[in-house]
Amino acid sequence: MTVMQVVFHPMALKEYQKSYKWYENKLDFLGERFISEIEKTLSFIVKQPTLFAYSISTYRIAHVPIFPYSIIYEYLEKEQLIYIYSIFHQKRNPLKKYRKRI
Repeated sequence: MTVMQVVFHPMALKEYQKSYKWYENKLDFLGERFISEIEKTLSFIVKQPTLFAYSISTYRIAHVPIFPYSIIYEYLEKEQLIYIYSIFHQKRNPLKKYRKRI
C-alpha cells in the first residue's frame, strides 16, 4: 500500500500559519483548535481524496468544520499526491483561492 503524500503550495502554507497566529492572538488555544480542525479535514482528504466535490477543473474543495475556511486541493492519483493550493478564508475574494502548482 502506497502512502499518500501531501504537499502545500508555499502560499497555502503561509495562509495556514498566518491564520493560526491570528486565532492564537484572539484567544489562548484557539489557534491550536484551528490546527486541529485543519488536520482533521486533511486526514479526511488523505483517506478519501475523491470524497469532496470538484470546485473548478481539477480543484476540489473541503470545508473545515467550525472555522470559516476551505481547503482547496488537487488529487493526483498516479503520483499518490494531494497538492494543497489554499487554506482559504471563505470571506475573501473567491477568485483568489485558485493558484497554479509550482
